[in-house]
Amino acid sequence: MYWASICDAFAAHFDKDMNVKFISSGLCSPYAVINGEERMTEYLEKGVFDLKEGDRVFIFTDGFEHYVKNNNFLKNFKDWNDNLEKRIGEFSKEMNHKDPENYGHERSLIAVLV
Repeated sequence: MYWASICDAFAAHFDKDMNVKFISSGLCSPYAVINGEERMTEYLEKGVFDLKEGDRVFIFTDGFEHYVKNNNFLKNFKDWNDNLEKRIGEFSKEMNHKDPENYGHERSLIAVLV
């Protein structure tokens, strides 16, 4: 799978047991956004994931940075079933209440089961 991210966006690859295989850095200087300008490509981080059945791929914003380093959050994705979205919502609500500085900011996550 080909992936790309820019600045405070990330791409991550986990195996079926949610062991991290790779997480992009989410860093760039100066800060850049995807806006159609050719020069923004200088700030892209990109690569290729060699996927195996059962792997998980995350594309996420910096609001999920602390989540993907939290083993309790990652455990939710080991048991990928129909109530995954509900479990993630409950975890997010609980952590936002406990630690809004690290778990309460704007966040977007796309998770893919291979």
